[in-house]
Amino acid sequence: MRTSEITLAEALRPAGYRTAIIGKWHLGEVYPFVPHAQGFDDFIGFRTGHWTEY
Repeated sequence: MRTSEITLAEALRPAGYRTAIIGKWHLGEVYPFVPHAQGFDDFIGFRTGHWTEY
């Protein structure tokens, strides 16, 4: 995902919301493509796929 895209978390932050994502994040595994850099306050899950472990 391009860093210029506005996530739901980024849109809700100005209104005082705290956001979390739980599950899979296949949109990047290094900064600035990680959930915390895209506006999410909390993240529990996987940032990468497990292509070799199926």
